[in-house]
Amino acid sequence: MSQIEKNVKLDGKSYWRSLDDLADTPEFRQMLHREFPSMAGEWLDGSRRTFLKIMGASLALAGLGGCKSWPRMPKDTLAPYAHRPANRDPGVPVYYTTGMDFGGIGQGMLATSVDGRPIEVNGNPGHPLNRGSTDFIGQASVLNVYDPDRSRGVLMRSGGADGSMVDSSWEAFDAFWKKHAGYLHATKGRHFAVLAGECSSPSVHDMRQRLLQMYPEASWYEWEPISRDNVRLGTAMAFGQSYRVVPNLQNADVVLSLDLDLFVGDPLSIKLARDFVARRRITNPETGAMAQSMNRLYVVESQFTKTGAQAENVRHRIPVAARDVAVVACELAAELAHQGLSLPAPVPAVPTGMTKADPEVIRALAADLLAHKGRSIIVVGCQQPPEVHALAAVLNDALGNNGRTVTYYDEPTPQRPTHVAAIESLTKAIGQHEVSTLLILSGNPAYDTPVDLNFAALLKKVPLSVRLGNYVDETSQLCTWHLPEAHYLENWGDVRTFDGTVSLVQPMIAPIFGGKSIIEVLAIVMQDSIRGGYEIVQRTLGIKASEWRWKKSLFDGYVEKTAWSPAAPRLAIEVGGLLMYPWTSGLSKLLAQAGTPLSLENLELVYIPDSKVYDGRFANNGWLQELP
Repeated sequence: MSQIEKNVKLDGKSYWRSLDDLADTPEFRQMLHREFPSMAGEWLDGSRRTFLKIMGASLALAGLGGCKSWPRMPKDTLAPYAHRPANRDPGVPVYYTTGMDFGGIGQGMLATSVDGRPIEVNGNPGHPLNRGSTDFIGQASVLNVYDPDRSRGVLMRSGGADGSMVDSSWEAFDAFWKKHAGYLHATKGRHFAVLAGECSSPSVHDMRQRLLQMYPEASWYEWEPISRDNVRLGTAMAFGQSYRVVPNLQNADVVLSLDLDLFVGDPLSIKLARDFVARRRITNPETGAMAQSMNRLYVVESQFTKTGAQAENVRHRIPVAARDVAVVACELAAELAHQGLSLPAPVPAVPTGMTKADPEVIRALAADLLAHKGRSIIVVGCQQPPEVHALAAVLNDALGNNGRTVTYYDEPTPQRPTHVAAIESLTKAIGQHEVSTLLILSGNPAYDTPVDLNFAALLKKVPLSVRLGNYVDETSQLCTWHLPEAHYLENWGDVRTFDGTVSLVQPMIAPIFGGKSIIEVLAIVMQDSIRGGYEIVQRTLGIKASEWRWKKSLFDGYVEKTAWSPAAPRLAIEVGGLLMYPWTSGLSKLLAQAGTPLSLENLELVYIPDSKVYDGRFANNGWLQELP
């Protein structure tokens, strides 16, 4: 025995494990009898060898007969696990490509799995958007898989007096819906409505078309509390049809942000931040050669953002009220025209005394933009009115930025109504008793719809309401059926990124709480012969599992040659033989509103997404809540 062991030996009894053990107080003995009643004697009087024997037996017993609730390896696998795959050792991380939809734009992810359990999510290095990076929402999304507050099964509202929710099963719902489908077929889907969020999944879009063909009188509505509707409406004002706007900051020497936080909260923030920082490096990190000249950033914003913090100096950041951003944009357009820029139509003049920015700063900004034609860009926040987006599109076109620093893609569904118009139409139909069956796919409309619509109260009046969701939240508590939704790391699916590239979503683990994805629920609703997400995705993409293209897409995380071709929009000048510029009259109205002084009767209320929990859907994620 060493001298150290002799020093800690106590009366030949044992080694002490804590100060309470050393003091051997009555309270410590009572705690041992309370926590380990069958082992207190061995703990106090036995040797280390006896203690290890007891603990070893306990662990062996646990391994043989206990811990039934631990997550197990998925039962349904593409290949049987009869023989351990080559180079696969227990405890060694394995990496899989997958995808996540965020704000209607697909993200390419690289998930780390250990013994069949996902533990980390990063960006897919080969994905055109992420290229190895992801934001904190993407990284924290893995925690939602193990959220103990997630829905743990199918619930059905009982027919009792209290009308409470009782446990049910997917088999019971399938049998119930099979009977209800006969009624829907007989009426061609009349009074049947589907409410879903914005989704980039090609399979969801395909299932939607199939459902509307099966039930031609059914209705499909989209609702997102945070949307890009103003961008779509603004580009339609400028070009005659809606386009998706994608900034290319890596090609821009001068960047002007009109109330847009480029680096936080936007689905494209990963791409925008990477492209912007690339122009702030002195040398190219890949070649070591001198990089291009550094860019300059001007910011007009209604709140202090991370983008505003990156402006060159105080004069490059112009703080104004949100409604005054349109005023600054008009001031800039007038100054650009004054300095020689040719615009298709005169911009409404800002009345004298109503200017919101330093005229000297506006003159310098206009000169900087003109000196960098084709190498500048003007971007606008989604909360700004469509007219501001239209003016930015017109200015980018006049500055020669289109196709260089800003790329346009055709909108997948250009004719769809705005999300506000859609939810208003649905609530009106419910109020007029024109909806007898309502299917809610994800989202929480009872919580995040405009309060004046009173959606929660109207939802109670729908005879049959089915909700697919992660939690038994405000919406599910008002519905007839609640169905648990699977996490994106638990199901098969697909998503599209900003340029149309299709990314595959493959599961890392079997659904812990028995959830299903949107496409799987739609397959039940349609009584589809194909029920699994794996087969549905292959049907949508027209790829078989035996094809090399499918295997390569699973490995890469995206399907090659699925990207859209960039559009080349032209300003809408002639409509019905008349020259029309709808954005000019809209800007005049915005200027008139901005000229009204602020008062208690004329307050400005601006809703913005939270940088951590977005619209509240990540509020139960502890990692995100701990962020400053």
